Amino acid sequence: MNKVKKIISKIPGWPFLGKEEFSKIVISFVLLVLVGGYLNSNFQERSWERQVRYELLKNEIETERELISEITGLVDQRLFAVEQVIWAIKDNRRNNMPDLWQGYMETVNRWNINDNVIQTRLVQMFGYEVAAEFLTDTDDKNNVIPLSIHYKFYEIHQSLLSLKGCVQLGCDYQKDLKRIGALIEALSEQQSRFLGDLNARLISKNNLLKASPSAYMDTK
Repeated sequence: MNKVKKIISKIPGWPFLGKEEFSKIVISFVLLVLVGGYLNSNFQERSWERQVRYELLKNEIETERELISEITGLVDQRLFAVEQVIWAIKDNRRNNMPDLWQGYMETVNRWNINDNVIQTRLVQMFGYEVAAEFLTDTDDKNNVIPLSIHYKFYEIHQSLLSLKGCVQLGCDYQKDLKRIGALIEALSEQQSRFLGDLNARLISKNNLLKASPSAYMDTK
């Protein structure tokens, strides 16, 4: 109250103002304080909301980056394990097969534990069309060369089982090797394009957020 009196005392003409003029000044001052307080509070609330949205978008980008890294690791590990088994067969290193096969199956199990979860996360972050390229429905098994990364791995696994059995029986396994080679080539091309597209989206989103946070947040 003392502060209000001090401010009013500085008004030109004080203390010779009439009651009506004085009341108008007081009311105007109160309204000014109320409106100013409201505007300030509203501005702070909006600023806080935008900051929260900005942090959420940053976290979203980081989560997408982690998912892409996880997919890359799973694909590379399983593909390398496949190639190790094939190299051992071609080089006639049969004594190494039990350990190599065990290592390969560990990558298969790791993949099977994570594939459906990754598909769901891809749907949420990038849409169903992108997720279907990673893992689509079981009809994909009927394609000569499956469309999805998952079912390319599935076909590689089936051919690898046939190859392993053929080696143990001493039969001709060149057909299985050729089949696996074609699948690995198709998978490697798709992997590079698929992960490249995801990384390009991520880089574009990150650059836009850094360059113009407001413009990017307004599109979300």
